[in-house]
Amino acid sequence: MSSSKPQSPFWGRTINGEDFDSNRHEKLREPTAIRAEGGVLRDAVALFDRKEGENEKLAEHEVSPYSLLTAGEAVDKLYPIGAITEDQL
Repeated sequence: MSSSKPQSPFWGRTINGEDFDSNRHEKLREPTAIRAEGGVLRDAVALFDRKEGENEKLAEHEVSPYSLLTAGEAVDKLYPIGAITEDQL
């Protein structure tokens, strides 16, 4: 019986589903905490980039940030279809 690692590109990678901006100062400690436990952190992926300095802070920790949309792009797509109201802008 052979015991080999799965042939997945995600083997040994950590995915952390957190809202980086909801508690900016606490989340900035995560790269240090992950690395202190032996984790390797190189990239961070966000659904929205709020353009509030998160990318710069991640870069200071040598983490490459990626996002699918900026918050403005999301508004531009959601508002015309009624998914968000003017009160939510």
